[in-house]
Amino acid sequence: MSAHRHRGFTLIELLVVMGIMVLLMTIGVAGFFGIRRGAEMRAAVSTVRTALMLGRQQAVTKRQKVRVEFVTAGTTNLVRISIGQPGGGYQVVHQETRLPNGIQYADPPPTVTFAPSGSAGVSTNSEIVLRERVAQAGSIQMSSTVRVWPLTGITKVQ
Repeated sequence: MSAHRHRGFTLIELLVVMGIMVLLMTIGVAGFFGIRRGAEMRAAVSTVRTALMLGRQQAVTKRQKVRVEFVTAGTTNLVRISIGQPGGGYQVVHQETRLPNGIQYADPPPTVTFAPSGSAGVSTNSEIVLRERVAQAGSIQMSSTVRVWPLTGITKVQ
């Protein structure tokens, strides 16, 4: 008689493999949320820079003053572009753009007014500071600064 020997995995081997799989999945989920945080910040910086570049371009092309405002309405953060009117005042020329929900303005940002030459008349504070609305537990709150150079109207991210 020959003895059949059953081959297979022991309970301990299966538990070790399952533990490794849970550990890898936890690391993957944490990495995913980190990527999402960075993507929201990049999208917000891109929104602000695009609005500033569009405002400058509109001022030069239309030969009128153009104002770029950064508005906080409750929990919503908007960017609004308005063009100067001959009789005075400004008219909104582009649909208001929202920042991603996880990002807000750190301080009340300045209103940037572009002259027909493309230069930017800004207050002494020529920086738009963006930050995460709520930092995740155990992580540093992300922030980014978009600076407007008054003489040229060019923007730079710091």
